[in-house]
Amino acid sequence: MPMRLKRPCRYPGCPALVDVGHCDKHRFESRRYDRERGNPTQRGYDWRWRKYSKRRLREYPLCAECERHGRVTLAAVTDHVIPIRGDMTLFWDETNHESKCTDCHNRKSATEVIHRGN
Repeated sequence: MPMRLKRPCRYPGCPALVDVGHCDKHRFESRRYDRERGNPTQRGYDWRWRKYSKRRLREYPLCAECERHGRVTLAAVTDHVIPIRGDMTLFWDETNHESKCTDCHNRKSATEVIHRGN
């Protein structure tokens, strides 16, 4: 049976080749970051946020990012335009919310992870 090709580490910008997932260095960094930031409920994404998000998605059902590029896509996520980084005032500021499709939200989140340390 042929061997599988190695792939780049899943950590943004890391060129290390691995069989799956992260290289040894980033496997532990990723776990540490997840432990430190807490679970979604601890970060404020509780029942109140879920209720608000559903209502907002009914009011603004299209992805704002796709609309800016002339596409029409249903939104699935209420996104924070400016990363909140623990600021609960910014978390609930309605002018900081935007409807996004899953692809646009994941793309934006991945970019934020790359610049997280800067």
